[in-house]
Amino acid sequence: MQQAIISQEMIEAASRFTEACRAHYVQTRQLVRALTAEAEQDGVVDAFGAGLSPINSFLLPSQPLTVFIEQLPRRYAAIRELFYGLHRENEEMIQTTERFRKQQAEYTEIFDNNIRKLIRLHDELAGFVKGKNLKPEARDWVEGYFQVFNRWMQQGAPGDWQSMEQQIITPVLVLNKTHSGSPFIHRSSSAALECKFAGQNLLALTHTYGCRLEAHAAVFKRIIRLAGILDKYLSTSRNEQIKYNDRRERNRRRRKVVGAAIGLPALLLLLYFIYRVLPDPPQPAGLITQALPVTTSGSHATAIATADVSRPSLDSATLVCGIDISKYQGNLLEDLKALDTFHFVICKATEGLTLTDNTFTSNWEWLKKARLIRGAYHFYIYGDDPLAQARHFLQTTGAFTNAEMPLILDIEEGGLGRKAGMALNADRDALQVHLLSFLQYLSKQTGRAPIIYTDLSFANTWLHNEAFSDYPLWLAEYTGKPSPVLPWAWRNKQATFWQKSSSYTIDSRSIDYDVFVGTGRELTAFINGK
Repeated sequence: MQQAIISQEMIEAASRFTEACRAHYVQTRQLVRALTAEAEQDGVVDAFGAGLSPINSFLLPSQPLTVFIEQLPRRYAAIRELFYGLHRENEEMIQTTERFRKQQAEYTEIFDNNIRKLIRLHDELAGFVKGKNLKPEARDWVEGYFQVFNRWMQQGAPGDWQSMEQQIITPVLVLNKTHSGSPFIHRSSSAALECKFAGQNLLALTHTYGCRLEAHAAVFKRIIRLAGILDKYLSTSRNEQIKYNDRRERNRRRRKVVGAAIGLPALLLLLYFIYRVLPDPPQPAGLITQALPVTTSGSHATAIATADVSRPSLDSATLVCGIDISKYQGNLLEDLKALDTFHFVICKATEGLTLTDNTFTSNWEWLKKARLIRGAYHFYIYGDDPLAQARHFLQTTGAFTNAEMPLILDIEEGGLGRKAGMALNADRDALQVHLLSFLQYLSKQTGRAPIIYTDLSFANTWLHNEAFSDYPLWLAEYTGKPSPVLPWAWRNKQATFWQKSSSYTIDSRSIDYDVFVGTGRELTAFINGK
């Protein structure tokens, strides 16, 4: 039985990967405790984010661990599926952490600004009432307001928002309920309420992020457990492989010695029999040759091979499905004998101003020969010139025909963060203007409205312009529901394509699974521009 080749490099990579996962699990639990204890979080969050980088380095297609994971037997499918889904989990966690820190800073700033308003109001009120004879009701409120801050200062003037909410915000609001009419009371109530709302938002935000961290920690706890099984399998398989190779080498040497001992005398006897015993053979009157079967090669052989590829009838299909691929799936299409369950395949073509997916040309030609409906998409980079990106996209895909899908724009969170600090500094209005100019340019050049690929969260955050709903939507949403929840801009429309899963497995490789929201006849009409 042929065994998977396990190198020492694979064993060492698996060991380092396990240690990196254990370290990140500890960092995740530390961050959860920091959130619960309301402790200083910045350093813990930075360590948490830094812990994901070494883990992601193991997940690249060319790394030894990835190569080994693809060779695992079927009984280790749980390890393979979790491994392939880990990169997306890490990317989502990075984006969640960035959103948490951004929103936390916004709410904290609102709270701090209004606390400062209350403190300035205290100082202003002290100057205002100095030397004045106030009415009893006004005097009671002023004395109560001063007492709130006196008690806070006696407690050491703690600066965390929870202490200030208990010692300043709540007492001020309680005091103001029994008094009214003064501009000072109105201003203090307004600032105190702003602080209270900001504190409630901080509490809810921290709770939501803590729950997401718990789920993230559970993923890594499972990975660590399965990694132990993987380490055991690696060590056992490596020892068996060494024994198997040693046994093969001993058998090879034994066969060589036995063959030499038997074969040489036999050869000598055979030669003696031929040249000394047998009479001379008669000479043939003519040369007769047997016809050999004709073989094909080159492009013709490729055409025959691809003619065997079949797919279901599109016109009669009620469930129209496909996949989208890029260089991360390698030569997946060439490795498949058939794609008989899919109607279409979408390939990554370009990214930004100059990058071209190194598998696009081969995938594009393969799909043409296989007679599968094909589509191409461009991964948009914020900050790069939109028209230059569109021209790069068109130059790569070549001539556009109505037998193919309209060109596709892929815009998501990763396109905002490729440049340092870009995700935090991205301007929504500028992004929308650039995207619309990109789409309008493709429409003019191809005569077809391009498709927009995005996810629900990104669209609701960045794509508010209703002009985007003029373009077909390819929505990534992994809800498991009968139909996806539509972004705000498309609320009166429907999605054209729905990416239902990011972990569909083909030939031990994880890919995205997509469906067309309609029948086969409707897809044909859509491609023909009807």
